Amino acid sequence: MKPSFVVVDASGGVEREVARKFLRHEKKLALLPYHEVLCSELDTRFEHIKHGLVIAVLMNEQRPALRNFIFALKTFVSTYGFRFTREELIQLIKLVYLVFVRKDQWADIIIYAAKALEDLTNKSYLTYKELELDWMPVYELYYGASYGKLEEVEGKNLRNAVFRLKRFYKPSESPKIWDKIQVHLSPVYSTKEFCDLALLFLPIRMSTDEHKKYGAGLWFDTMWKMFEVVEMGDKWGTELPNLFATLAYNNPDFMDWSPLYDTVFTRSVRAMGLSIRESKIPIQSTISAELLGGLARMIIATLGGPRGCQRHLERMMKLVEPFMHPSNESSHTLLVLVFLQNLLQEMVNRYKEERVKKNKRKVPQTYYLTDDDIVKFTDTILPSLLYALYAKDSATSKTPPKLVMILCALCPGRVLPKVLEHIYSAIFAVDEPHRLTQTLNCLFELVFLIAEDNTSNPQRSPVEKNWISKMEEIRSPNSPIEKYSLSKLNRGLEFNIEDYIKTYRCHLFYILEMLIEAIDINDVNKANIAIQNITLIFYVLPILDYSDCIKYHDLTEDEKALCKLSARLPILAEMALDRMLDIIQCLSVTAPKDSSSVIGSFKDLATKEGSEEKVLKKAIDRCVAAIFKNADDHITSKLGHKMLLFVKTNQFESSLATDMIASMMASMTYELPSIWISFAEHVLRNLRIVLTPDVMQAEDLDVSASWFVSLASSLLSTTSENYIQYKDICFEMIDLLVKCKSKVAYISGAQGLWNSLYRLSRVYPESSRYMALKLNRPLKEWVPIREWSRLYKLSEIKMAWHIPNERGKAVIEEILRKFLFPIMDEIKTVHVDRERLKKAFTIMNSVFTGGATCFSMPPSPLHPSPNTLLPWFNPNIPNSAVYKMDVRHPNGKNVREFLIELIEKIINRTETSQREHSQVLVTICSLLHYILHTNYIDSSELLTATEEQNEIFAYLTDPIKRELPAYVYGAMAYVCHMKNATATSTPFTEFHLRVTRLLVRLSLNVYPEVRLAAQTELFLVFAEYTISREAIVDSIISVLADKNSTKEKIKGALIVIWKSKLAISSTTQTRIKIWQALLEMKALEMHALLEVYEEICNQIGSMQMPSQKHYECKQLMAYCDKMFEKLHKTGEWVKFNSKDYVEMTFKKKAERKKENKRQQGMLVNMLLNQFGSKDLLHTRLKLCRTMLWRCQMDEAGLETIKILLSKLTDEEQIYREKSAEELAYWLKKNKVRTVRMDWKCPKNVQGKIPLRCGIRPDNMNLAYDSENLPNTEEKWNNTVFFSKQFGCYKWPESISVVVFAKQPQIKRPELNECEKAIVATFEDPQMFCSWIKLLLIEKKDLPELKESTVWIVKYLLRNFPDSTVIFQSFTKTLLELLKSRQRAHQRLAAELFAGIAMGTKYRGFKVLNDLWTKLSHAVDLMYDYMNADAYNSWSVVLTQVLHRDDTRRYWWLIEEFLKGMNRRAPTAWHRAIRLLALTADQWREVETRRRICEIAWRKLPKAKIETQRVAISIALKNICVLLDANMNNNFKDLPKRFNLESVDYWLQRFENNLGESASTKSGQSSAQASETSLTQVNPTGISLSEVIGKLEAVASATTVVDKSQIYLRTLLEFLLQYYENCITCLTPSIISLFPVLLEYANEDDAEYVLSGSLKDMDIKLSANTLIHDYMSSLLLTPKFADSFLNVVTQSFYTTYLWRVKVSVLKFIQILVFSNIYELEKEARPSKVSRLIFDAIIDHQMEVRMEASRAMLTLILCDYMKLDKELTNYLNGLMKSKSTAALHGAILGMAAVVRAHPFSTPPAVKPVLRALCGVTSHSAELQKTATTALREFRRTHRENWENTAQLLGSDLVFKIENAIAPLYYA
Repeated sequence: MKPSFVVVDASGGVEREVARKFLRHEKKLALLPYHEVLCSELDTRFEHIKHGLVIAVLMNEQRPALRNFIFALKTFVSTYGFRFTREELIQLIKLVYLVFVRKDQWADIIIYAAKALEDLTNKSYLTYKELELDWMPVYELYYGASYGKLEEVEGKNLRNAVFRLKRFYKPSESPKIWDKIQVHLSPVYSTKEFCDLALLFLPIRMSTDEHKKYGAGLWFDTMWKMFEVVEMGDKWGTELPNLFATLAYNNPDFMDWSPLYDTVFTRSVRAMGLSIRESKIPIQSTISAELLGGLARMIIATLGGPRGCQRHLERMMKLVEPFMHPSNESSHTLLVLVFLQNLLQEMVNRYKEERVKKNKRKVPQTYYLTDDDIVKFTDTILPSLLYALYAKDSATSKTPPKLVMILCALCPGRVLPKVLEHIYSAIFAVDEPHRLTQTLNCLFELVFLIAEDNTSNPQRSPVEKNWISKMEEIRSPNSPIEKYSLSKLNRGLEFNIEDYIKTYRCHLFYILEMLIEAIDINDVNKANIAIQNITLIFYVLPILDYSDCIKYHDLTEDEKALCKLSARLPILAEMALDRMLDIIQCLSVTAPKDSSSVIGSFKDLATKEGSEEKVLKKAIDRCVAAIFKNADDHITSKLGHKMLLFVKTNQFESSLATDMIASMMASMTYELPSIWISFAEHVLRNLRIVLTPDVMQAEDLDVSASWFVSLASSLLSTTSENYIQYKDICFEMIDLLVKCKSKVAYISGAQGLWNSLYRLSRVYPESSRYMALKLNRPLKEWVPIREWSRLYKLSEIKMAWHIPNERGKAVIEEILRKFLFPIMDEIKTVHVDRERLKKAFTIMNSVFTGGATCFSMPPSPLHPSPNTLLPWFNPNIPNSAVYKMDVRHPNGKNVREFLIELIEKIINRTETSQREHSQVLVTICSLLHYILHTNYIDSSELLTATEEQNEIFAYLTDPIKRELPAYVYGAMAYVCHMKNATATSTPFTEFHLRVTRLLVRLSLNVYPEVRLAAQTELFLVFAEYTISREAIVDSIISVLADKNSTKEKIKGALIVIWKSKLAISSTTQTRIKIWQALLEMKALEMHALLEVYEEICNQIGSMQMPSQKHYECKQLMAYCDKMFEKLHKTGEWVKFNSKDYVEMTFKKKAERKKENKRQQGMLVNMLLNQFGSKDLLHTRLKLCRTMLWRCQMDEAGLETIKILLSKLTDEEQIYREKSAEELAYWLKKNKVRTVRMDWKCPKNVQGKIPLRCGIRPDNMNLAYDSENLPNTEEKWNNTVFFSKQFGCYKWPESISVVVFAKQPQIKRPELNECEKAIVATFEDPQMFCSWIKLLLIEKKDLPELKESTVWIVKYLLRNFPDSTVIFQSFTKTLLELLKSRQRAHQRLAAELFAGIAMGTKYRGFKVLNDLWTKLSHAVDLMYDYMNADAYNSWSVVLTQVLHRDDTRRYWWLIEEFLKGMNRRAPTAWHRAIRLLALTADQWREVETRRRICEIAWRKLPKAKIETQRVAISIALKNICVLLDANMNNNFKDLPKRFNLESVDYWLQRFENNLGESASTKSGQSSAQASETSLTQVNPTGISLSEVIGKLEAVASATTVVDKSQIYLRTLLEFLLQYYENCITCLTPSIISLFPVLLEYANEDDAEYVLSGSLKDMDIKLSANTLIHDYMSSLLLTPKFADSFLNVVTQSFYTTYLWRVKVSVLKFIQILVFSNIYELEKEARPSKVSRLIFDAIIDHQMEVRMEASRAMLTLILCDYMKLDKELTNYLNGLMKSKSTAALHGAILGMAAVVRAHPFSTPPAVKPVLRALCGVTSHSAELQKTATTALREFRRTHRENWENTAQLLGSDLVFKIENAIAPLYYA
């Protein structure tokens, strides 16, 4: 039979697409067989969307019309791309932009518009030259959403759109943008938002000249400084590397980037979380994916060119490489892989932009990457990735193979040789399964690239070992491949095949051979990955013998060799099939669990499919499909008959084996339809025999019947051609199966019906038949070797499709007449039993879903939408992707309608039946969903197609090329087709409503499983047709209103309301019905019902009523008017040409708006009536109150406000809390507006100090100044107060502020009725007292601050300034509470204080002066007897009050607190909390902080308890925070009281007071001295007796706390806080204090014990944390590198304590590693090396051991070089007679050896020889040497053979002899 497929040539479609001049769009649609019709359909759809957008704006229908059409536009663009012209794209961007920035826009429309703009601007290649947009509206919107008062919108949802819009800002606007952004530069306070705004708004895409004039020339230095200045922590700047990278990439000639490399690479190393000491990570470093991504972009942007960063990259990867070894796997592995992934992805992007894309990178050619650059990059990255291949963590193990593949695509000649070495050695290493699995995973990624390797160039590296020769040698003589060995293939040839091999492609033959051998049922994981690799190889290689191509074509030498080797392919395919059949045969037998078990039976649990078996089964199916799809007829015929023979001669009892062979057979017969008939005849013949009448009536099948039923089921998954040609066989097979009573049998028959109808009625690719025609061409016509991994342009692709035809339609009709209609008639007229009903619906479900496109929708009127006056956003046009038929029932009825009638009868019957029919009803639920849809039916097929496309695309593509293989194009085209087939929906008609009501009915069913199934389908309908939600409300409400409804029905109704959100997102009319029903429904007794009811209550309680918006936007309306004139306005839109219709539409909208307002009033009245009802239960009353509030919120009326006020003093706490929150919200939203003015800002002082932040002469009047306080009425009335930190770096032009206090500062209109009620309530003394008493009761057990109380007090005082009663009540109450010592009183006082402080700030000076004179004194006194339980509340409110506003407003309080700090306090704790009362850490509070610090310093000598010391250290730490806020400020031009002392000043004061306790002089005793150190002769000359005497004196000291100890402990706490909170690592004083701190830092667990107690443990722990956790990994800047390194090294030489020396060695390892680039400069490496050399011969063994570890670390990171200096030094030590020197020499050599665990450089050889020659009577020396040699032997075990060749047999013998165990020692 002739194949019935249609071949589509994409070239014609591509030409049509090109002719239309579309932008970037989905061109693969050209491969679809209905491309021309689809284009017309998409044009119609696009026009519909444009009309909808424009008319929705003009009609002012925001929701749902505009929102829906924006969503439709986004969906269209994301699915089909830019299928429109450049002019149309510009129009759309401008339109959506104007919608996006429209003032007071709805929040959801802003989000929809942002998502649409993301897609419209992504890769649009438009700039400001084509479309110029105004940046200011976007800026105001984003700033308001992220940092301002636009609470309804989250800024993170706008970021991508905002970022992409900046390409449309003119370069000349950049200075204005920069000026706007600089206003937010305030270190510590708002620098994060400054960096965020800079990244999102500063335009980058402009020429270098424009950058120097408008762009980066203005801002780069500032932005780089802000990034560089953060030396510790994540204060700000993690996003800035992306900004710099974009600039460096687009404008590499803007500047010399090389001075930045040290910083970039140092930050990169630190961001990876690398640790050279266990559990020690760089704490101050910033570890984030965003930072790693930005740094990776920066590195790739600066790679290559005149001053590229390649050398720095190589240096960094040398550091990273040891960490990627599997033995060092840890948390850093994932971070490094994230970094490498970003690095390689950016490299691929750059490669494409420079070499592949049409729009090349627009930079000078000198900045393009050269081949040499790529080779160097590859050689740098590859070693780390090869190590990472063997990571064992499942989270990281999948990434390295993918990265190796990307690197291989960039430079195959460097990557493939290394990988091939790993592959061969892993396959031969039979004892390392993990290594083999990971290597094969990597091979899986590389198969396509190996097959694509068809070029040779000088930069290719050879494979180290001749694996081809080895494979030929070890092959078994019995192997089928032996006949095709190289020696035999070379016979009669004029050339030697091995000599002609030039590429790596030949290795696929040998790898394939080894993979087939690796298929082993004993290791399922290995077998699975091996089969996956085999499958991929068979997909990329045509499977046939093309040796004869040499005769017909002019081939290269490599092609000739490969053609001769291709003779093996047929044999290899046969071997693979045999191996898989062997696996199945092995699985057919399992051991019995007991004597009663049947071995391998279908009921045997041991043979049921597990996860591994499923994966293996899928792998085998795909492998078989690949063989039969990609082989010629000669091979497939032979293998097919082998398979047939296997099936005929085997019969399995194991269900697992049977399923696998059946699935395998299905794959094979589908790909090779010609052999299907042979299998079908065999199976049918046996089915007739085994399916006897008795068997057909049995519920369970015997083993033989089960075997043939499974085979029959698989054969029914055949092609449409076979169904047409062999319909009688198919029909008989299906008939036999569906007549069986066994569920297994009739489900198999039903599945066969589904397959037959699907194959005959759908459009889908038919690549197998078309591929077979291509493969069977004569070799004269094509060269198969050139098809290996061949890449095509789209225009070169031809693709075969199955299109339904008349013959197929005839078969479909016959199937329906035979199998569907008789069943439908039977169950409609005859009352069948339950089992028959199950079977009938199973068959009907399969038939209907498989043949869904055969049944048209019945004619039915549209169901009108009550919510919109515009057409539906999804146009009602035919879907060209679906071949629709209209097969009718023999009685002429529409099948869908007939089926609905049938289902209605069955539902009625089941509801009255006494038997359980849940399974039937569940099937009906599924069927109802499919009845509604003609396209969505195939959504599961779309998911399958998408999954296969993703897999194929991942493993059958070259990431750096635009072209794709034919398989990938085919998969992509199928996904495009399935998206089209499932994309559209039919309009919602009365028939849809009928079906939906049936689903609702089933959703209320008595059976839980039926309810769940029906609700699942119902919610899908709701999601697609929002109109349906409200159309079925009456059906739901009737259940709640009916007093006789069962609990199951009620539960179903409540769940529908809850999960579909009907109670909150519906029209007011619907909400009235639902809310009333919820309030009036009968009492709920079941716990399950109460749970659902509570969920609905919670939903309503979280409902947000959108505030009323104003839609005036002249620019948008004018723009849409212009677009409207150009629209065609055809079809559904033609009526909008009529002015009368437009006027009528506006009139309807006005009427609807009026009706909505009326219904809102009805809703409120209904709720008020319900609330007043005495019969309302407690739960309903609670819900009613919630409803009443949520439907009004800030527009609540008088009655609602009265209810809220009455509930403030309710007995139930929940009512009080909710009412307080709601009243606070209402007061806030209805607050009195302030009178504002634009205050003109002063000019910035242009000083000589760049980037000077903080207090300056021009902003000094904003600072808190004790000598210029607004403490008189005149000063107060002339002072401008600022709540934000304006003027820190740069002033805006003007600031909107409240007018001067000499004028009225708030506009107080006449009180409305609600406000009068509020005032009257709070003026009522009885109510007020009751409220306060209840609050006090709550505060006894409620430590948290209650925001609602604060806001109520604040807005009562702010909104009603004329109510003296309220003012006096609150102030009097607060003063009374402040006198109390009870925690509840003090907690409530904190809340009242915050409200009064914030609510009275706009009252006159006299009132405030009188108030604060009393308040400040009372608060200050209260701090003397502050309750510890109330402290947290006061800490929060003081921070809240002082940070949210200008501190000058509260000068009374601040001055009183400062006085109180000087007074005595009852306890040390009270003294401490006073110091913390004022945070004073903002730049305007310099003087306050100075005064606090002086007070704290005076109190320090008496700070005997830790709380005091912590408070003092925090007070001093805030000096450092303020210094950061006043960045680059020397304060020289300011009055002395504003001169902030440096960190060094305070550290020097500490140092001056440390005294003897700090051991400030070298050689002074310390509690760290150990017993071993005391036995040595001290170099300082202090005698042993003196040392012991001093130690005993310390131990026997009195309990009086020593003053110097207080200073020391406070200093340590201060430094710990400094490193936690500040941004600068080092200062001169920190450097000078380092030796002092070092002497107390001790990591060892053993502490020196004196008099049975641990001496000064807290000091040691603090010092240890400071030195080894914070300072060792600090960031060294050039300024301090030399001085700090000198101090560190001198600390080693000036101490006599060996523990200090060990600490220095531990410290310097991390210091060097964390700052490798800086410490490699100048003479710094020699200083470090000298220190290590001296340490390794120290007299103390512990020092020598640590020196050896330090040497190992520094050699590993290539800081210390293995050069002559090192080897000569160690050799010289070996000649020493000193035991310490000898031991040091051996330790040094051991470090050298261990530093090369996986390589053997020539310099290591003499070191090994020296270690072998160590012979000493000292056991320690001998042990050290032997341990080093054993470690060398262990780490080189994998490649010991190669290592032995390098070392020579003599040295190998010595090593083996030296490490041999001494049994008689």
